[in-house]
Amino acid sequence: MNIQCLLARLPELSYQLELLKPEVVCIQETWLEASITEFSIPGYDVCSRRDRHKSSNRGGILMLNRSDFNGLVHVCNCESEERSWHYLKIGVDTILLGNWYRPGSTEHDGFSNLYRELAEHFTQVTGVVLVGDLNIHHQRWLHHSREDTRIGADMKALCDYHGLFQVVRQPTRNQYLLDLAITDIPGSVATVHASIADHNAVSVSMPLAAVKETHVTREVWHLKEADWQSLLRELMEMNWEILHRDTAEDAVNFFQDVLWTLLIKYIPRKNARYTHSTHPWLNSRCRAAISHKNASIHAL
Repeated sequence: MNIQCLLARLPELSYQLELLKPEVVCIQETWLEASITEFSIPGYDVCSRRDRHKSSNRGGILMLNRSDFNGLVHVCNCESEERSWHYLKIGVDTILLGNWYRPGSTEHDGFSNLYRELAEHFTQVTGVVLVGDLNIHHQRWLHHSREDTRIGADMKALCDYHGLFQVVRQPTRNQYLLDLAITDIPGSVATVHASIADHNAVSVSMPLAAVKETHVTREVWHLKEADWQSLLRELMEMNWEILHRDTAEDAVNFFQDVLWTLLIKYIPRKNARYTHSTHPWLNSRCRAAISHKNASIHAL
């Protein structure tokens, strides 16, 4: 969301986050400067921050993650543009998440830096999401635009080249669609919410395959603790003459009944709980390795 001065709108932002509870928040136009080192947003932590200048300015971007969500890792900032990149870990998927503020007065270079940044990370992730206030117009592509522009055509060409599509379908600033959500994850849906400044907030939901686990309780036999000698003794002492009296089917049924009764009598059993997962390789050892990797990246 484009917030146009974070400090002035902290109470309203905090309330909106309390209502929506997003895992990750991308903010543009924070208007923060180097002298502002501390601010608090209840329930959220700062993952990354890129101010436009060290002194007073009207740009800047900020990434927040909900305090109970540890799947967001800052990768890098673009030095020449207000754009930051992150890895978003969801289950076994790693999403490249970009937060971008592009002022309308930006000198257009054909998105050369963006092409380079995507090429650097594209093969390392399972999906891409790029969100922000891009100030791009292209009537045939974005519909809620003022006109067709070369900048819009170049962005559409970049998206087509990378297999990306834009999912915001309503205006986000007055009658225009300026706040975009570009992704290659099928089924992604954008929702336009109430505005905080003069831009509407936008949320994006992604139908990523979740790790599903089911728990099954079974009765198991403890063969090592069985009283095999007593079981064998009772089998030896059993009068098996009855097996010769009736049909073969009757004999089989009788034998199975006797054997089952003795097994229950001399072999202890207990209930054991098993877990079936759609991702069976994602065990406790694998989870520990992922957590260690994330902690190492944060430490850097």
